[in-house]
Amino acid sequence: MNAQEEIDSLFVRNILCAMIETAVHDVVNETPYTSKNRRNTQHLDRQSAIEFIRSKAFVEICDTLNLPADKIKRAAFQ
Repeated sequence: MNAQEEIDSLFVRNILCAMIETAVHDVVNETPYTSKNRRNTQHLDRQSAIEFIRSKAFVEICDTLNLPADKIKRAAFQ
């Protein structure tokens, strides 16, 4: 793998890890927002994150990145 391919690979890994981290955050976020619009957005974000974390794609991404999908799921749904 040349230097550019390694940079590209790290970039993609960082994006995917951030996506997983954001999904976990969205599931566990219980901030009591006063704005109805923000509460609706929070609910939609949570539902989307739950669907993603329960998906086959999530497990495959974790496998590809050598991340523990089961532990991440437990952290999100504890």
